[in-house]
Amino acid sequence: MHVPDFQTFLCPILEVLSDGVTYSRRGLISATLKKFSFTDEELALRHEQGGGLVLAGRVGWALVYLKQAALVDSPARAMFRISEDGKKALRSGAEINRAYLSQFPSF
Repeated sequence: MHVPDFQTFLCPILEVLSDGVTYSRRGLISATLKKFSFTDEELALRHEQGGGLVLAGRVGWALVYLKQAALVDSPARAMFRISEDGKKALRSGAEINRAYLSQFPSF
């Protein structure tokens, strides 16, 4: 079973948010995971310590990085929307990974 690292989810999160809707954290994680073909077994995979869902955690960490780089705004607690820089990043077609995010002063 292959579980991708958090960087795999950076661009898909921006793609989900590109519809202009403000998403709850849970809704954004769910919509992002639906962009992939994960099995029920992969979606249910939990960390041995703590018991959190592995894939949801990876999407959560990707969201933290996007927010830190200011590609995602949080207008209220646990609510997220794409920023203007996030729209530009998505339109650029560049590979969005940790190295890409490091170009932003807020990161």
